[in-house]
Amino acid sequence: MISYLQQNFGAAIYVVLALAGAFVFTAVALLMRRGGQSLRPVVFVAVFYSIAVVPGLVHAYVGYAYPAPVSRMDLRDLQTVFGPDADPALIRDAKGVYADALVEAQQAKMAFWPTGETMTAARFANESVAREASARLWRLFRVTNTGGSEETGWWATRQPSNDVISMRLSGNALLFWTGSDRQAVENRIARSRLKFITTGAAQPWFVTIFQSLLVRVMGVVLLIILATAWFFWGFAWAVVTGGRGDPVGVEQLRERLSQLHPSVETNRWEIVTTYRASGTDTQHKIVLVLDEKSKCVRVTEFIASSDNPSGDWNKRVARGVVFFQKDMGVDLQKIKKPYLDAVTNGGWTWQPDF
Repeated sequence: MISYLQQNFGAAIYVVLALAGAFVFTAVALLMRRGGQSLRPVVFVAVFYSIAVVPGLVHAYVGYAYPAPVSRMDLRDLQTVFGPDADPALIRDAKGVYADALVEAQQAKMAFWPTGETMTAARFANESVAREASARLWRLFRVTNTGGSEETGWWATRQPSNDVISMRLSGNALLFWTGSDRQAVENRIARSRLKFITTGAAQPWFVTIFQSLLVRVMGVVLLIILATAWFFWGFAWAVVTGGRGDPVGVEQLRERLSQLHPSVETNRWEIVTTYRASGTDTQHKIVLVLDEKSKCVRVTEFIASSDNPSGDWNKRVARGVVFFQKDMGVDLQKIKKPYLDAVTNGGWTWQPDF
């Protein structure tokens, strides 16, 4: 698995994201549980995070468990690769010519032709080592006028001889040809006996089906729908705290809340906390309104500050999923908790304004 992750950077990123997410969410959940807070906000964000990360993690595992069959050049008999017109007397050990670049090759041969073309074929322990060797050769040749691609082969002009070179990588195999011009090199490539072997079992249908562009697009659309649905439903679920047991009568709940704080009018309470934050007078207000029909207490929180010469309060509604609610040492969550307990222990729903 470690080797697979080293060779697949994208899969490694998803594994790191999954591990980091698990650590962070667990740490935050433990801190919130220690403070007696609901874990719903953590679950909401963790599920949202999972919608983005889990598909990539599954893709990484499938790539590891069901690798795609690999088609590679067959270089087990290097001399047959050079073509029918290669003179065995003109085939040499390529390490003697490109010692520094091919030092890690398990086997390397180089063929010469009287017409001036050459071909080199080398086999390495793995694809990574072969790729490093190709980079060393590219630097050694001081190439100019480069072009091509990894699929079709790279082309360039070699300095200082000013001849043409073509290089190809296939798994752990590295091949390159040189000649006076591109046509001569293409003719030599055409005469080369390049054989390919396929290794690995065929992938199951539930893997190959995702090679279809239509299926991939449908998968992305499904994830977007799932994320959108969870955002709206999960957000409402995360901020709402359901009642424990059967709801008590409205008079009994009024009495419980009034014991904590006097009501400002029937079915309405306002709990105000004033403190200093960053040199500014700050006010936190919790407004509770009983909804007898739905058996819930609607909660609106306001944050106000007085940072202007007139002394007026700049007020805004505090909305969103709350993990921790502390400001300059004032534990606002702790101030709110007795009211939340009184409501939910009475079987009523605590319904914040979101």
